[in-house]
Amino acid sequence: MVDLVKKDRQAGFTLVEVLVALVILAVGLLGLAGLQVTGLRGSSSAYMRSAAMIYANDMVDRIRANRADAFAGNYDQTMAAGIPVLAAPIPVADQDIADWLGALQQSPGRGGLPNGDGSIAVVGNLLTVTVQWADNFMGTGTASVSVVARL
Repeated sequence: MVDLVKKDRQAGFTLVEVLVALVILAVGLLGLAGLQVTGLRGSSSAYMRSAAMIYANDMVDRIRANRADAFAGNYDQTMAAGIPVLAAPIPVADQDIADWLGALQQSPGRGGLPNGDGSIAVVGNLLTVTVQWADNFMGTGTASVSVVARL
């Protein structure tokens, strides 16, 4: 007589187990993609902050090279004042401001900052240069750096 033996062992994966494994893998890959995007945004924000510091220090150096115009108030510039209109003979302070704001307002691919702008204030022998740009990394929309120096 043939004895039929019942097999209780499983011989492979079921389709449900495979689908659950794929869902877990997909969620993990989405998490890695999110980390990558956050890292890239942080890197871009750090690059823009470094560029802003370079632009601010560049203007401090320009003003220190022309202290007489700085003390006369020729370098005072407010945010959104725009690039000064240059007419011959071009004062050094106006040329410096025009070059500086022009570099700030270039497209980011050419070294500028998105919506870049700057302000300059000379009070006594203290100089404050502020650079502002659009940066959504922290959710604020704008970011700025200020450099305070003694003339």
